[in-house]
This record gives sequence, C-alpha cells and structure tokens, in this order.
Amino acid sequence: MPLNPLTEFVMQTGVVDNKNLKLHAIDKNFIAVKSQGQKRHPRNPEKALIRFQFLEILVRCAGEKYIISKF
Repeated sequence: MPLNPLTEFVMQTGVVDNKNLKLHAIDKNFIAVKSQGQKRHPRNPEKALIRFQFLEILVRCAGEKYIISKF
C-alpha cells in the first residue's frame, strides 16, 4: 500500500482526528517503518507497505493516539 492510499484510509476510518493524532504522524510512521533494515526483495516494494508493515503503522498510530496523548 503506497502512502496516498494509506493516508486516504486513515482519514476515512477516523484514525486521524487532528486532535490527538495528526496527519504528519502517518507520514512519520510510514518513513520509520520503511527505513527499517530489511533486505530488498521483489515482493517488498520500495515505496509501499506490505502486510506486516501496514499493521505496524496501525499499532504505532494507536500508541501515539491513545497511550502518548493519554486519550
């Protein structure tokens, strides 16, 4: 999943509320997940997420929204 569809997904599902979790947090988490040292593989695109990376971003966003902000 590339960044633009991910951004659209989190906006439509209400993950980003611009109070406890802002849109730039999604971009920051996307970069953090993609920059982790993983081997290059044809099924792991450079500018898109694969399944476990998508789940990792959702967990990171939940941590920022509910644990860090104490919502």
